[in-house]
Amino acid sequence: MVSQLPTSQETVPSVESLKISYEQICISYRAIDDFRAKLLGFLPFVTGAGVLALLGPLKPDDRQLLLPIGIFGASVTLGLFIFEVHGIRKCRNLVNCGRRAEYDLNITDSGQFWGRPPSYIPTASGIIYPAVGATWLYLSLDSLALSVLIFAIGLVIILIYANLFLPWKESECKKRLSRAHQKNASATD
Repeated sequence: MVSQLPTSQETVPSVESLKISYEQICISYRAIDDFRAKLLGFLPFVTGAGVLALLGPLKPDDRQLLLPIGIFGASVTLGLFIFEVHGIRKCRNLVNCGRRAEYDLNITDSGQFWGRPPSYIPTASGIIYPAVGATWLYLSLDSLALSVLIFAIGLVIILIYANLFLPWKESECKKRLSRAHQKNASATD
């Protein structure tokens, strides 16, 4: 049986419990955001080092190993990208929860969520992950033209996905929160 959360009319959380929740939201957001930023910086570095290490000592007879190694690298990159999308969604949810908490605590001017500038990490992800995947595929396929095509297709797909399915427009979120508070205010009157 699924339990339902109490509505705002049934229970009003104390200011102290709201502050504790807000602190936990901030800690969680910072931890996820920090990990994602490190991964975005570390992934290209490891890929570059791996490619340089592989291409340097290979003998002509060992070039057949590049196909499975490149496919493995591209697969790992795809898996990390899927994990990145999960992190983006979690952060987006934490931002929305943080905005709600800031609104409830009346700290919309100084909170880290309400007035935050738009995030460009999805765009950074949209460039880094296709580039790394294309690098691994280039290594396995030994074709620059195909790798550039794969990068371009990956970039377009990720940017379309980010703009269509992850709507994080700041003004929209503020409008939804404002409507929700107006609805709650009119319901309690």
